[in-house]
Amino acid sequence: MMYEFLHHSLPHRLRITQIWIKTPVTDLTANRHNTKAVPDITQIIKLQKKMKTMKSIQTIIKILLIGAFVFTLAGCFPDNSRIYDGPMQVEFNPTSDTQRMSNGNTYNAMVQLIGPHQDSDLSVNFEIDTENSTAVEGVHFEVGGRSAVLPANSSFAEITITAIEENIDDERPVVVITLLGNDTGDVIAAENYNTFSLTLRP
Repeated sequence: MMYEFLHHSLPHRLRITQIWIKTPVTDLTANRHNTKAVPDITQIIKLQKKMKTMKSIQTIIKILLIGAFVFTLAGCFPDNSRIYDGPMQVEFNPTSDTQRMSNGNTYNAMVQLIGPHQDSDLSVNFEIDTENSTAVEGVHFEVGGRSAVLPANSSFAEITITAIEENIDDERPVVVITLLGNDTGDVIAAENYNTFSLTLRP
């Protein structure tokens, strides 16, 4: 290979110097020993397929394990889908409470039906438990009637207790009411939830 250089050694004169550079010849045979073996493409494809198959199997196993866990966990909870098929009952919910006169002198005790809704109004009876009440009807409170009506297709009725505010003092009289069921006996009072007590506070 030849390179030409322009050398301005004298004014208005040019001297062309030609330099020949020899390029060393590369020993191609030496690189043969450094050549690495190329992997077989068929083996690579087979290996990739095996890896995909293993991943698929692992995914299926995980799904099965999760499904088994969920199924087992679901069996730990009670079956709430069962329908009550016993006799119709009524209960108080809640079974006790306190009424402050500062919040008003009227309280509605909630009566709840245990059983299917009825197509017509359902009347249930109750009484004032005078033996366990410290409040006196007509002195500390008033209750209209001795029955509560559950409207058709409803599960609730109310018993309204009206306190006589001027007679409520720090003694905190208590009203106790007991459910009795209905006149025909088709509806009975729930044994453990048939009593309601209301404390009257000034």
